[in-house]
Amino acid sequence: NENIDGQSIESLTDEKVKVGDLGKTITRLAPMGNVMVNGFVIEARSTGEYMSENTEIVVVKIDNAKLIVKPKNI
Repeated sequence: NENIDGQSIESLTDEKVKVGDLGKTITRLAPMGNVMVNGFVIEARSTGEYMSENTEIVVVKIDNAKLIVKPKNI
């Protein structure tokens, strides 16, 4: 078992995570899950795609303290 400490996007300033930043899924997104962006573990929602663990992602939107991501290759 592995402990994962996450942060809400509310606790992150714009300088830490912003639209266009790259990251990787650390859990499956179906469509919610956890991602690693700029060294931070954050709960995120996909733009609709289900994504496997270790998928490269890009941040496309930060909406009402929610991180919205899509696969990097789309």
